[in-house]
Amino acid sequence: MTVEAPAAGRLVAAGNDSDGQVSGIVESAQGRRITTVAAGYYHSLALTDDGTLLAAGRDEYGQVSGIVESAQGRRITAVAAGYDHSLAVTDGGTLLAAGRDEFGQVSGIVESAQGRRITPAPARPPPPGGRPDDGTLLAAGDDGYGQVSGILKAAQGHRITTASASALHSLAVTDDGTLLAAGDDEYGQVSGILKAAQGHRITTASAGTWYNSLAVTDDGTLLAAGDDRYGQMSGIVEATRGHRTSTVAAGFFYSLAVVDDPGDCGPLKAHQICASFTKAQAPQDTYTLDFLATGTPEQDLTSGAPARAVDTVSPEPTHIVVRRVDPPRDVATGSVYFTHDPATGEITIDDVSSELPDGLTYRRTDGNRFAFTWNR
Repeated sequence: MTVEAPAAGRLVAAGNDSDGQVSGIVESAQGRRITTVAAGYYHSLALTDDGTLLAAGRDEYGQVSGIVESAQGRRITAVAAGYDHSLAVTDGGTLLAAGRDEFGQVSGIVESAQGRRITPAPARPPPPGGRPDDGTLLAAGDDGYGQVSGILKAAQGHRITTASASALHSLAVTDDGTLLAAGDDEYGQVSGILKAAQGHRITTASAGTWYNSLAVTDDGTLLAAGDDRYGQMSGIVEATRGHRTSTVAAGFFYSLAVVDDPGDCGPLKAHQICASFTKAQAPQDTYTLDFLATGTPEQDLTSGAPARAVDTVSPEPTHIVVRRVDPPRDVATGSVYFTHDPATGEITIDDVSSELPDGLTYRRTDGNRFAFTWNR
């Protein structure tokens, strides 16, 4: 089964829908911009751009209802779905968990996290030169198919930016975009995804619960290999065709993906943000938000137009002007001060140093993506 939700940053899903893990999560996501997804055995999690947690599917152990209840009233920054349990991280660094606890996978991880601030991994690889002491892959557990020893051997000498493990196979991505895979290959979930990834720079990958693998290239193309008995591979590839995929999750005989709308910014370069501009009142009047920084050509956003990439390379505050297009006139001026974290590549706006004009507000929608609004 394949279901789609019409919206920017929309969630698409394909495969086995026995417990509503496909149709239910997509229905919950309609009209929302999704930033992160996670797929478990028969349940799915998704995260909206305002930090709301969505969940659907089998709820035998409270892995759906329990995690949603725990997340109510909180802004969630990261989610993960296990076999029959769910994890979430709040913006304050609190770890939430719900679901099957037979082996302490819920109570144990929550107890370990007490008194600690939990931070999710960066959404994108760090820039060259960032965190040189990181990137060593660690792995342990059942190694009947070489899913532990094999991926460790493949990762030797490489700096790993992201990894994903299933019951029988493992995937990892190096800092130069090379995909690594090891373990059971009965359905080509190892050899097939490696073949598909040849010649591509991979940004993220997901190993399905059993026999599936997904990977995303730096141009947003979704690659898939493995068991396709429910259309979980062919279906998700078809659903994402012609769109830029940003994140994926391979579950048990089903798959989830988030695609950007055609007006999105595409892959961002270092020191770039993806920014949009909206006029809250009288939206029929066209305004622009202009960015003027030393050493950078003038850049502008038009109200109601698709988001676009904006360079933030200047170490000085960037002068900004709100302008009415017709009749043309400047209506407000100010400045915005961008800061860059060299370890993660994250760009933030320094609210203390910035002097935004009265009536101009902003919010971070996801990663280095910002939405500016003129409220007058």
